Amino acid sequence: SKKVVIAIVGNAKEITKVDEDYTNGTSIVSEYYALQKFNQIVDTLKSEGFETISYYDEMDFIYDVLTHRIRNNYYKPIIVFNFAQKGIVHGRKSLIPLFCEMNSIIHTNSDPMVCSLTREKYFWYKLLNGICPVCPTWEYDAKLNWISGKPETGTKVIAKLENQCSSIGLTSENVFTFSDAKIDFLYNLSTKYSCRVILQKFIEGYEVEFPFCYDGNEAFCLKPQGIKIKGENYIGEKILDYDARRTHSYEFYNFDEFNPELSQDISSSIVRVAKIMNLQGMGRIDCRIDKADNFFITDINSNPHLIEIASPSESLKQLGFSEYSDLLNLIIGITITRHPNQIML
Repeated sequence: SKKVVIAIVGNAKEITKVDEDYTNGTSIVSEYYALQKFNQIVDTLKSEGFETISYYDEMDFIYDVLTHRIRNNYYKPIIVFNFAQKGIVHGRKSLIPLFCEMNSIIHTNSDPMVCSLTREKYFWYKLLNGICPVCPTWEYDAKLNWISGKPETGTKVIAKLENQCSSIGLTSENVFTFSDAKIDFLYNLSTKYSCRVILQKFIEGYEVEFPFCYDGNEAFCLKPQGIKIKGENYIGEKILDYDARRTHSYEFYNFDEFNPELSQDISSSIVRVAKIMNLQGMGRIDCRIDKADNFFITDINSNPHLIEIASPSESLKQLGFSEYSDLLNLIIGITITRHPNQIML
């Protein structure tokens, strides 16, 4: 660990300057890490023997590299531990992976194309449809109207912003039975956030998060984390909307213990998706499961939250790795495995 420098590049609430944000009660800052959580990553890596340098704004990191304030391989190779996504522009999660790859700097994320693709829900739906179980999906644009057809009247759907994280712009009103009377709602949602809206067929039942790892050769799932709301594993019509995510008003349970056979089936599909999409590093894929055990992929995250109360950390605890350092060491280890010729420990 003493042979590398870890540059932690991310955004912290009340520290990172917010230059651009939504003005409608929803804030991108909800996706930033609390300062205490950011510092916990730094302190944990230091306790594991890593030399670290912290950036609360990705532009500061880019500036320091371009001005040679920090230099890769002088005197140590740099590994960028990245969770930055400042602003509201499309593709913002790809900035640091792209910059790093153009400057031969190792980073913990998937490649920049994959980071952007996973944000574009309609695109990855088209890629995976017919290969893996994904929800029937339609796309609406305030200027172009329907991109490729619309749901049949009477279809129960959930409306999501096409290229934002799943909770931004999401309330209980986003789940409804489709009819043309809902066009105004979709138009307003698309206009308010200046982006397209997708409609996924809504699956009543269970919701499960599947953290996984992929080093470019081998992929595996960690323990899948079922979502429990108000003590109930079966959440039916409930969803993790913006407020639920922001306040963490839900719990996890070990879905592998709850339904081991189905868990194994879904995990096999998750591994296949990770390889098809080249989702390297640590990622997370979310599913909804109906009462008949039919499962559908609903969201893909190439850079999930890595705080202690998020599903990757909870998953490792259920595997017997109870220390937060276990999660961070796993991510660094996978990153080094992906670049065996660049770092020799």
